Amino acid sequence: MRLANIKLNGVIMKKIRLLFPLLFFMPSLACADNILGIYAGVGFWSQNVEGFVNYNGSNVGLEDDLKLDNNSGVSFYLAVEHFVPMIPNVKVQHSKISTTGSHVLDQSFVFDNITYNVNESIDSKFQLDDTDLILYYEILDNWVNFDIGLDIKVLNGEVEIYSQTTTQKSTRDFDVPVPMLYAKAQIDLPMTGFYFSGEGSAIEYDGSGITDFRVCAGYEFDYGLGFELGWRQFGIDIDDIGGLSGDISVEGVYGNLRYHF
Repeated sequence: MRLANIKLNGVIMKKIRLLFPLLFFMPSLACADNILGIYAGVGFWSQNVEGFVNYNGSNVGLEDDLKLDNNSGVSFYLAVEHFVPMIPNVKVQHSKISTTGSHVLDQSFVFDNITYNVNESIDSKFQLDDTDLILYYEILDNWVNFDIGLDIKVLNGEVEIYSQTTTQKSTRDFDVPVPMLYAKAQIDLPMTGFYFSGEGSAIEYDGSGITDFRVCAGYEFDYGLGFELGWRQFGIDIDDIGGLSGDISVEGVYGNLRYHF
């Protein structure tokens, strides 16, 4: 496990070293409309969790085997934009995925070298904290807006399975920073306050990949308060990272209340 983390961190640092020069030598093409802009938002995300995980055993379905419930989580973000050339704008955002399930098994599976048999009563939990540090440049800044940059995403997750029948328990956690390419496009409808936006981060390397996309429609009042409603899809496909493999998708409707200072 330790060797796997060392190898993974080495790959991540190589990625960061490759991506940073591209960002910091990118010319600032947009003219800022304000000396300093601050954007803050908080909201909810309705989460439908699908897929499977595998750790020293068989594929364990999050829906079929663990019967994880759909849930909703709180998210927030803070972005700071400025006029200084060559220095990127900064955005920090965080969301939490947490869901549980309880049921009697109708098929057996193996997780963490422990066999869970038919008719065992199990409790399960899947949790993922998702934190992003985004460094980006405004390429266009008008009624059509376009940003591009680097998203350093930190994933802290845990899968836990407990048998009420045998009292056996399996827990597998992970904590991984991942550099990703980031882009955002927004179209403002002039003199209306309405806008449409699409935002996403993605990376793929050596059989593993992570994607995080969202689209929304929003409205901002003249005094800066606004709201938006959209759809977010998060996917993680990992292949034998520290013995853990999986293909997990979390998607659903989200809504934010935001303010532009």
